[in-house]
Amino acid sequence: MFAVELMMPELSVRTFIPVALPTGTATFIARLFVGLEPAFRTPPIATLAHHPASFYALLLYTFLGVLTGIAAALFTQGLHWTEGVFDRIRNSYFRHAIGMLIVGMMVYTLF
Repeated sequence: MFAVELMMPELSVRTFIPVALPTGTATFIARLFVGLEPAFRTPPIATLAHHPASFYALLLYTFLGVLTGIAAALFTQGLHWTEGVFDRIRNSYFRHAIGMLIVGMMVYTLF
């Protein structure tokens, strides 16, 4: 459903089936080889009754949620701004080359 939401401009049988079929197949094959275990193990969160310090953890989680929401809003605005800039480039090959150059530089820099 995540892929349908992000990649498809509309939701219909014609657009849903080409996404749902490979997603279901990938899930089946992954579970066949990896099993039903979760991909990431996380430690259990301490409850307020057991650990008095967990209230502070909840406050930190609240702060993290607000910070993540602000970052998501800034990311969305930046994405719309970047799309506007790239829409001004008339030559599609040049636009593609610039985009791939930027992605390549980001991959090289971040990894």
